[in-house]
Amino acid sequence: MAAAACLAAAPAAARAAPARTVQEGACAAARTVPATAASAARSARALLCLVNRERTRSDLPPLRVNRCLERAAAGHARDMVRRRYFAHTSPDGRAFDARILATGYAPPPARWTLGENLAWGGDAAWVVGAWMRSSGHRANMLRARFREIGVAAVPGAPVPRAADAPPRATFAATFGARSGVGRGCR
Repeated sequence: MAAAACLAAAPAAARAAPARTVQEGACAAARTVPATAASAARSARALLCLVNRERTRSDLPPLRVNRCLERAAAGHARDMVRRRYFAHTSPDGRAFDARILATGYAPPPARWTLGENLAWGGDAAWVVGAWMRSSGHRANMLRARFREIGVAAVPGAPVPRAADAPPRATFAATFGARSGVGRGCR
């Protein structure tokens, strides 16, 4: 079973007022749009923190980071920025579940459930706020069956940037649950 949802940038006015305020010091870098590899790593950690905060508020266990899901999220976010597209299916026709399974996340005969959320535009706080206001994204974040996650934040957007435009970033979160598989790819 697989589910996907994506979200493009909102107008600047929509980004200025997220649905929830982020407490000072909590989920560090939640309000930073990543411009470098180091700030992108901090934004990815903030994204994970904010997703798990929403799960905790809904009485769900936090998601654990999985290296395979992380590789899938990072690879896809980089590819969308580099090749200038925004979709769960890559221009060569590869669907998100095929990309994730190609990392070795759930080798046969494993059973699996996967999901993917995409966004580009603002910072991690804006992304999670927008995902929570979108039924498909919210469903992925709060699906009780999901136990693992991979997150990525990549400087840049899948569209050309005007000279006077603020910095933008592309975010990906891949969600998973699997059974019938060993401890591989943790």
